Amino acid sequence: MPRRRSEEELLDDAWHALEEAEYEVAVELGEQVLLRSPDDADARHVVGAALLELGDAAGAVPHLERASAAIPEDGEILADLGGAYFESLRFKDGRDALKRALGLDKKLARAHHWLGLLEERDKNDRVARNHFAEATRLAADAYPPAFRVTEAEFLSLVESAIGDLPEDFRRSLSNLDIVVEPIPDDDTLAGDPPLSPAILGLHVGTPADERPPSGAAGQLPNVIFLFQRNIERASRDHEHLVEEIRITLLHEIGHYLGLDEDEVEERGLE
Repeated sequence: MPRRRSEEELLDDAWHALEEAEYEVAVELGEQVLLRSPDDADARHVVGAALLELGDAAGAVPHLERASAAIPEDGEILADLGGAYFESLRFKDGRDALKRALGLDKKLARAHHWLGLLEERDKNDRVARNHFAEATRLAADAYPPAFRVTEAEFLSLVESAIGDLPEDFRRSLSNLDIVVEPIPDDDTLAGDPPLSPAILGLHVGTPADERPPSGAAGQLPNVIFLFQRNIERASRDHEHLVEEIRITLLHEIGHYLGLDEDEVEERGLE
């Protein structure tokens, strides 16, 4: 009969899984600890951090809140909590948690990154740049500098990407507007669950296979939004930026054509 692993061993493995980007494994191992010790702050932290990486900010928040309540002077927990609040659109709570985190440890790269995103949303561009630069200085591999271009250059790259789309995709654009914005606004993100403020693109409207006949009353236009700052942040250089624009366009056109996430992935549109 295999030996029952201790909570310490499970937590060590959970943190290792998190570092190796094995987020589901980290959640599973952390939850095993919580079954034995529901108040274990370290287990709450690792589960919350892994859920955040998996895009489940709503699930991450209660774990991270309990961990922070148990260890209020832990800046790393506060940094992750601030990120989870940000992803949940709780921007004021996120700012408070991140400032507390940096008050405890100014070298928390992810706290600088999240706070930069918040300052960017508030149009405090100089302060945002300073936080992004500090995140890069502290952890360049995790937070490389965004590859920035002017709005005109970005629009030109979008036009080129449209011209390079497969013919069947280009034909679908006749009833579709493509709009470039810096970042998504609060109304765009609102929903249940809310969208991530870091999304690269978004299709808004009725998929083509569900639309009423052309000219029908009440028919709203379909729009694909491309969010320049977010796409730039995901890009290391000019070549990467071109590819991110192309992939984002393909992905959102796929949604316009009525493909769900799995079908988008199956057709290579991710």
